[in-house]
Amino acid sequence: MLPEFVIPNSIVQILNQYLLDDEVGINEAYSSLLINAGSQQHFSYRSDIVKLRDPFHKLLNSYSIPPTTNAIDLPVILGSSNNKPTIIVCAMDSLPPEPDSHHWAKNGISPNDGIQLWIPFSLCEPWNSPKGSMTSNLNFFKPLIESFNVYVTDIYKLFFRIFSNGIYLRSNQIQDYQNLVWGENGSIHKQILKNEIEVLKPAAIVTLGSAATHKLFDLSEAKKGISSKSTSNLIPAFQTPFGIPHYPMPHISNAANGAKAHFIRQLKILRKNGESPNTVIANHLIHSINNS
Repeated sequence: MLPEFVIPNSIVQILNQYLLDDEVGINEAYSSLLINAGSQQHFSYRSDIVKLRDPFHKLLNSYSIPPTTNAIDLPVILGSSNNKPTIIVCAMDSLPPEPDSHHWAKNGISPNDGIQLWIPFSLCEPWNSPKGSMTSNLNFFKPLIESFNVYVTDIYKLFFRIFSNGIYLRSNQIQDYQNLVWGENGSIHKQILKNEIEVLKPAAIVTLGSAATHKLFDLSEAKKGISSKSTSNLIPAFQTPFGIPHYPMPHISNAANGAKAHFIRQLKILRKNGESPNTVIANHLIHSINNS
């Protein structure tokens, strides 16, 4: 059964102000994606690159070869209970398939056609009959939504690839994108994330994967150290300038199974027979936040 998906208007306004100059299109994208949520058929929503706001549009226009596989995962809240605290689960960015992947042709989409809009971790796909990575994703998110309203977002809202020296570079590997500045306001990535945090007032921020953890640390300019809010006295935690406890977790993708196994061993977490690593990590996170 699908959870209740919530998209506060304040979040739409943040996306419209800093990312896409298309408030109507953003709302239409959310409506299209979430009305079709749970459908067995592939569906997507596309926006135009020209609707990107600066400095994103200016950067993409600066490349001699147009970027490809442009994508934005629209943030969403799972749940709306007034009796539950809200937490932010923050990954690095959307990661659509490589340009030569059969994914594009199979679904009748061109990797060079505008910007594909989607939902983080494909959480709009079927929950009752999950396929592929959706199964392991739900092993993490299902326990969380029993205890929290869960806002799922990315540190880098826009993803793209550029062809350089015979290879495709991901946007998160490009220094000009990592350090993208918004006028006199500093990092555009920090500005968007800061606004999300101020609107949501979360009880905790959870980062998935070391890349997202270090980027949050970099953007927040927080001091690294051991905190009482840490998931363990062995795991470094960061107190952001926003005063929000931060919980660094391994990424939940199957590609990070080694990191998850190490995390579970390091914390000496008891694991039931057949229990998914993502379920173990989710339950440990719930316990850590509720007892901090």
